Formats: sequence, structure tokens, C-alpha cells
Amino acid sequence: MNDIILNTLIGLGTGLVSGVVSGFYVSGKFKKKEEVSNWKKELDEDKQIMVRYLDMIQFELNLIREKIKLGQNYDTETLKRVLVDEPRTLGIIEEKITNVSIKHISGTRKLINEIREDLNQQKQLLERDIIRLDSRIIRSKFDVLSIKAK
Repeated sequence: MNDIILNTLIGLGTGLVSGVVSGFYVSGKFKKKEEVSNWKKELDEDKQIMVRYLDMIQFELNLIREKIKLGQNYDTETLKRVLVDEPRTLGIIEEKITNVSIKHISGTRKLINEIREDLNQQKQLLERDIIRLDSRIIRSKFDVLSIKAK
């Protein structure tokens, strides 16, 4: 009778321990998958935010271009305000994206900084410069949308 009770207790103890261990393992795996899934959603949202930001810059540049075409005076203050309010894209983490994606986001940020510096130096915008910037912004939008996780 003692052997039956002992074997039952050993079986119950083994079952409880293995159940707890496997439960922690499985829940840890699911938690990690959920974190990766949430980060990928955040990355997609941040890519869209960055593209919309580039759209705003492009829109302001095109307004200036139209005024240049018409021979009117233009004001860059609105564009400067847009450039100051660069969005924080916390989902675009260099350690988690591919090397090509790092080059894409770095190039986009470099373009934004170039535009900002040109405006801060009171450099006069010419129509041909705006056309070049427009094509570079379009390319940057494609680059941002092509950012991929490792």
C-alpha cells in the first residue's frame, strides 16, 4: 500500500513540476512572439508616419515651386515649421532592421537634414532645386516603405 501511495505522489509531483515548467516555457514563447508582432506593427505604423511627413515636406516645396513659377514672393516659414516637427519613429530600431533598411532610413534622414540646413542658411530656393528635391523625396518614400525587419 505504501508503494502505491509513494508512486502516486511521485507521479503527481512529476506531473506538477513538468506542467509548471512547460507552462512557463510555452507562455514565454508566446510572449516573445507577441512582442515581435507588436514591434512589426509599430514599424509599419512608423513607416507610414515617416511617409506622411515626407508628403508634408513635398507639399510645402511644391507650393513654393508654384509661387516661383508665377514670379511671386514665397515664404519658407511653414516649411521650416514642418521640418522642426520631425516625427519620432521609435519602431525603426537599427538593431532590428536589415542593413539595406538602415541605409534607407539614414538616407531619408540625411535628405531631411539637407533641406533643413539649406533653409537655415537662407539659401534661395530655385525651381530646379525643388524639382530635384521632389524626386529625391519620392525615392525616399519608396525607401522608407521598403524597410524590413531582420
